[in-house]
Amino acid sequence: MTKNKTKNYLFFVTIIIADVILVILLIWLVTQSNSLSEQNALLKGQLDDITAKKSTITNNKTEALRFAESFQVLNKYFTTSDQKVLLFVELEKLANQAGISYNLNNATEATRIYIDMNIKGSFQNIYHFIRLLETNGYWVSFEKILLVRGTEKGVANWSGSIVINIPNLDN
Repeated sequence: MTKNKTKNYLFFVTIIIADVILVILLIWLVTQSNSLSEQNALLKGQLDDITAKKSTITNNKTEALRFAESFQVLNKYFTTSDQKVLLFVELEKLANQAGISYNLNNATEATRIYIDMNIKGSFQNIYHFIRLLETNGYWVSFEKILLVRGTEKGVANWSGSIVINIPNLDN
């Protein structure tokens, strides 16, 4: 009977030791699981931050492209010193298109390019020339418009002077 008790005792001790080992293993697994869960939460937070930064960068890039496009559009309203000759060629084309004659009196350059010219033609053509100047793509400001009605060979004709200025990008 003692042999049987010893056997039962050994069996219970083995089960208790196995239970203790399993409890220790379970505690270790729970601790590891909590640690991994905290790491996972930390990584998720970092991923959310990176995603937010990426979204911000994407938005900033889009805004930068939009600003660059707007800047290009705005630059077209201004002129530079090297484009001054092209400006006078364009002015000649607009005068021909409107059917008027013009003489360039003076052109000065500072923060704005000031152009003083004499014009001659019918009132309708001069008005058309002014409209073409307004819509040609430059930011044209009219400083002075002086028109006088006269007759030439019995036909009503207008003459006068116009002073315009266009912003200069160089200054």
